[in-house]
Amino acid sequence: MLTETKIKAIRPVRYARKYTDGQGLYMLVTPRGDWCWRYAYKFANKYKKLSLGTYPLITLAWVRVRHRFARHLLAQGIDPAALKSESRGEYLTMMHEWEMAPAHVSALPSSVVEAVRSLGL
Repeated sequence: MLTETKIKAIRPVRYARKYTDGQGLYMLVTPRGDWCWRYAYKFANKYKKLSLGTYPLITLAWVRVRHRFARHLLAQGIDPAALKSESRGEYLTMMHEWEMAPAHVSALPSSVVEAVRSLGL
């Protein structure tokens, strides 16, 4: 598991490196010094990646919430990368609602899940 202290100690090298946090979440550090949060997952027997933001704009605690949101979509049978690419505005709205929910205990309303499925995703 990553910590803020470990992240601050990371320095770019000549090649891109991955620093894993667990359950498919990792930070990709490029030689140029870009620090990108990514989520690697499998959907419909295909390996996919979802970008979750850049560090330090998106902190470790914040990216873990976004990671849980993407995992929740997968549990509902929805591909988060396809949803993000097809309807970016709706994806961002749902993600922000999830981030603001107290303790993230509540699931997405069934109406939202049905609306996403009607998009064919």
